[in-house]
Amino acid sequence: MRHNHRSYSWVHRILALGAATTLLGALLVVVPGRPVAAETTFTFEGGGFGHSVGMSQYGAYGMALEGYSWQQIITHYFTGASVAEADRSFTRDPIWVNLVQERGRIDLTPIATGNGPAAPVTVTRGDKSLTAGEGETITVSHLGDGRCQVSTGGDSFQGNCSIDLEWDGWVHNPTTAIRLGDCSHPDWNNGGTKPCRYAYGGLRIRPDNNTQTFNVSVEIDIEDYLLGLNESPYSWGSAGGMEALRAQAVAARSYALHRTIERGDPAGRPWCWCHVYDTTIDQFYVGWGHLRPEWTEAVTSTAGMVATHPSETRNGKLIPIETFYSSSTFGATENSEDGFITFVPYLRSVPDPWSLMPETGNPYGRWTTSFTGSQLAARLPGMSSVTDLAITECSATGAALEITFYGNGGPRAFKTRDLRGQLGLLSMQITNAGSPLPNRPPCGAADGSPQPEETESTTTVPDQPDPQSGNTDPGPAILVGLVVDDDNNGDSAGNADGTAQCGETVELTTVVRNVGADLTGVGATARSEDPYATVLWNEASALPDLISGSEAGNEDDWDVAIAPNTPDGHRARLTVVVEAAEGGPWSLDVTVQVSCARIDAVAAAGTMDLNRNGTPDVVTAYRDAAGRPHLAVRDGNGSQILAPTPIAQTGYEVVDLEVMPNGSEAAVLLHNPTNHKVRIVLVDLRTGQKTATIKGGARHEVFGLAILPGVTNGATGLAVLERNKAGGKMRVAVRRADTGGTIRTIGVGFEAVDLAALGNVGRTTAPDLAVLGRKASGTVIAVVADPRSGKRVSTIKFADAMQPTDLAIQLDGSGGPGDRLIAVGVTAAGEIRIATADVRTKLVVRTADLPLGSPIDAVALPDVGGSATPDLAVLGLADDGTVTAIVIDPGNGHIIAGPELPADLEPRDLAVIRGLGASGVALASLGISPAGEGTITLRDAASGRDLGSLAVP
Repeated sequence: MRHNHRSYSWVHRILALGAATTLLGALLVVVPGRPVAAETTFTFEGGGFGHSVGMSQYGAYGMALEGYSWQQIITHYFTGASVAEADRSFTRDPIWVNLVQERGRIDLTPIATGNGPAAPVTVTRGDKSLTAGEGETITVSHLGDGRCQVSTGGDSFQGNCSIDLEWDGWVHNPTTAIRLGDCSHPDWNNGGTKPCRYAYGGLRIRPDNNTQTFNVSVEIDIEDYLLGLNESPYSWGSAGGMEALRAQAVAARSYALHRTIERGDPAGRPWCWCHVYDTTIDQFYVGWGHLRPEWTEAVTSTAGMVATHPSETRNGKLIPIETFYSSSTFGATENSEDGFITFVPYLRSVPDPWSLMPETGNPYGRWTTSFTGSQLAARLPGMSSVTDLAITECSATGAALEITFYGNGGPRAFKTRDLRGQLGLLSMQITNAGSPLPNRPPCGAADGSPQPEETESTTTVPDQPDPQSGNTDPGPAILVGLVVDDDNNGDSAGNADGTAQCGETVELTTVVRNVGADLTGVGATARSEDPYATVLWNEASALPDLISGSEAGNEDDWDVAIAPNTPDGHRARLTVVVEAAEGGPWSLDVTVQVSCARIDAVAAAGTMDLNRNGTPDVVTAYRDAAGRPHLAVRDGNGSQILAPTPIAQTGYEVVDLEVMPNGSEAAVLLHNPTNHKVRIVLVDLRTGQKTATIKGGARHEVFGLAILPGVTNGATGLAVLERNKAGGKMRVAVRRADTGGTIRTIGVGFEAVDLAALGNVGRTTAPDLAVLGRKASGTVIAVVADPRSGKRVSTIKFADAMQPTDLAIQLDGSGGPGDRLIAVGVTAAGEIRIATADVRTKLVVRTADLPLGSPIDAVALPDVGGSATPDLAVLGLADDGTVTAIVIDPGNGHIIAGPELPADLEPRDLAVIRGLGASGVALASLGISPAGEGTITLRDAASGRDLGSLAVP
């Protein structure tokens, strides 16, 4: 186990057309510079709009026009899927849809849905309630100290912030809707905007998990929820596209139910109290007042119907699959691992020629855009100039999957899924790029798609205004830059280093570009759905008029407060909605990298069953409120075995913890940052007595500890990765656990990040040691050495474009040449990657990218996925800030489980507990609450099932 990793997050969500849903990409860029007249111009050709995975909405419309049924549309776009009525156990309970986050006050007004009177609204908190009639405003205000006040007319009450509003929202035709003050939704299907109104279900106001605010959700039946979605254009239904609307209803129902099943009790997500958001983070839910008969017919005629696949089951039952969809493609959809990160068996590339049918009116079937070299350099992380580019990898569709850029900072390769956000492209499906364009597209044509033709569906997206471009459609406005101001002028309060940090208030300028016809009267609003970022005073701003191809920032900056307890490396998520007199709105996802470096003070590890009750135990090392290191042991059932025992004086910090081979003794690595003293303390886990204290190198900083059984004459060795504070050189110091005597000091000639014990690769009788790091040239390597002689046994090169963070070991059971090393790291594009190498051949046998950002810890597992090879677990943050542990089979790249962990606990460490849970292997995630309290959360490694939690100490 290791701590103090710098975290990097890449996952977030962006709008895809006016009918948007979830996608993955990267948006954090800087403001582009002014082009130079003599610069080279690079042109990109492509097609489609959105993330290109799953169902194409324009494609579905085209299929409907050609006579395909909704069942045929669903089974075409979701490979191997079937359609069936959902199991009642998955649809009988309402779902929670988040409407408002972190508000200190909200006004709610009952209105009538028809010509008759509106039913009264009852507001309840515990045993207190009041009633409001039509037109009477209900005000909920947060008073601080966890208390809220509810008032209407002359009535009011105070108490905790768990408040329910009920009316006749559970009947077929409610007479009442609740209007949310200061809130409106774009009415994509009818034009303009409408106030936020909700007629079905009931409203739930709940306290936020870490601020003196509250969140508002609607609890609603799944079919009523679907009626309030605003995704595919309703007008398609009266223009030959009813089957496309039915397919949209089934896809939306499947997606929502899948998320509901995966996320469980909304109380477990107290930052939103929801299963799904009402925005394009999930699906765009607008509530009551937007309906047209075509969409009502699409929902009711497919009631209860979902898409399923054999790969998605719970307790032996098929569950609805995660039916991603987006606007359109260039002629074929993408495989999930190309459009996103993870292999999903039903999200395979399929032909989509219907996206390009002129009859659908799709304006984004083909597009072209251009950049100068300096504009590209300003948008591409790590590049200071761009002199050339080349498509270096192709996807299964015939589009580019990777483009390599040359110049200062290069060559540097970027996945096209990331270039979509970094360059503001309409999709990742780039078919040709260069200066000039190659005569033949390097990747060929899309599988099953027609060649591009000059038709009225072809759209040019110029980089600069071009009166001959033929653009007549307004917008869309896309994000192309972000400026962070954290000085102490105006409304910002920080250290003026241009980076958002814990506790700072930053002023943000979001730079948007108009890629359509001229826009006037441009304005924008900003909101945060992130648990660690709050938009304070400026929530609305004007922008200058945007002629076609021009770009500008908000005239009033967004004032955003970053929470003091934000995890290091977190990417805060904001949504900026841009509107203009000619059209809109366009929803832009903005991510802000947050840096909150702090020293970890806890560690956790599994042990043997010390009290012999059949349940494994967990040992933790941590610092108490006074800063003194302690060690404690708890039984997996929660009972205490070893009370908290002091193991060192105040001033020492816990760096790492490992259990010794005998299973009844622990080794704790400690460091005093004031005098740079290092100690390894051995503790008897049954008595709490220190059995040895071993002094480390003077004036060193330490990074990790590894146990080497039988390293010399049968004695156990302790290997510490450390750096000399004076010269900055790294080394591994190997000492005897019984006497503390030095066995060997091994110099490390590169920047190392982790170490681990390995089998006897050198074919000696003792284990070898592996050290992971990065050379000055940028190459990620792992060196395997004999800890007794210091002799290098093997060197494995992993990658040039990855920042390593963790090293894990896969043992084949023989402790020999079948062992494998797994490097965990972050790519230049911000993706979390694992690379598996064979120790014997020194070759990387597989790489896989994870649906995670902000890696925190990685641990090796026994086989829990049934492939007969060991697995791996990586702890980190998902795109919505959820703490997640991804369990993956490194041999085939398949994800086995991804259990969510409590969001109010800052994750610090991950351990493996054997003998617990249905699979016999549990994950123990140790996290810290904002109050500094520690909790170990237990999850079954194979299923992700909740196994409870343990307090620390």
